[in-house]
Amino acid sequence: SVSIASAAPATPEPPPTPVAPPAPRAAPYLFSLALLPLLAAVFTSQRLDDRIARAAQRFPPLLDAVQRSGPVSAAVASLPEARLEGSHVAAASFVHWAYALGSVVLVLGAARTLFARDARVARQSAWAALVAWVAGFVLLQGMQLASAAAAVPSSADAGAPHRALATLSFCYRAPLDPDTSFLLAAAAYSLFAISLELLKLLPVARLVLRSPATGAPAALAVGLGSGIGLGIAQSLVYAPSHLHGLLGFDAYAVRFVTSTALHGVWAGIAALAVAGEGGPLSAAEGGLARFGAPLRVVLGVVALHALYDTMERRGMVAGSLLIAVVSFGWFAWKADSSRLRSSTRPVRSPAAS
Repeated sequence: SVSIASAAPATPEPPPTPVAPPAPRAAPYLFSLALLPLLAAVFTSQRLDDRIARAAQRFPPLLDAVQRSGPVSAAVASLPEARLEGSHVAAASFVHWAYALGSVVLVLGAARTLFARDARVARQSAWAALVAWVAGFVLLQGMQLASAAAAVPSSADAGAPHRALATLSFCYRAPLDPDTSFLLAAAAYSLFAISLELLKLLPVARLVLRSPATGAPAALAVGLGSGIGLGIAQSLVYAPSHLHGLLGFDAYAVRFVTSTALHGVWAGIAALAVAGEGGPLSAAEGGLARFGAPLRVVLGVVALHALYDTMERRGMVAGSLLIAVVSFGWFAWKADSSRLRSSTRPVRSPAAS
């Protein structure tokens, strides 16, 4: 008799995992319209020192209050109207919550419309924004409290915890200290900016580690959402102490539109570097060497972040605009490069590994 060997049926290859479609080529350029408030501020903003000097002419105790209380916002509260002439709102206003909602609708809505073109990715981007907002708000409020605690006079033999708190506070507040040189302030703040950029990358890392087939468009959308969420949190913490009663509407437009969008841009650049195709979270091989180029990108993002925040807080509007243009240009280049990758890629089958 002839025996016919029965061969086991071959395991079919898994179908390609669908990946979010890439954003249109015009998307990063349309998103760069968020630069308009900062561009307008170049021609309309006034230096805070000049506004304080004019107010002090009408209310001489203001200068004494500034020197005594430290934070300018606390000194402005001593004015009869609790605001400088030409400021947008009084010192005790809660308008920043309304502007934060506007940021959600305008900036986050634009990012979702332009870059999260898949319903699943849109939900992931919104979740990342919420997580980054909560984490960022807690972190930044904690830094405010830590800075206040570090400002309390202590004995010369203060312990290591207080010295560490003072160092952390200096890194956080250096851009606002007029006695600190610009380069030292930017370098010190970059140590704090690292924590913000890493926090923004956590939702991206979670997405890619849970779904290794995640493509560059999804990583970009989630990074944008995470960055915008943290940017909104920073604006909420920053406005009561550095905008209310001090600056005009142009400063609010810059903070809640341009600066918030920039946080998304920086996170998007970093997300593409670490989670896009070929990045350390997407590569299966390569060892530690594959972290080199993405690490340089993240450090570049941190440098731009530190330079921008230092310039913005010191009223260097033209310099802030230059850093913002460089950031958006880099983002457009990275986003356009990611469009060249395939919108689908097959998942590696267990049998092949």
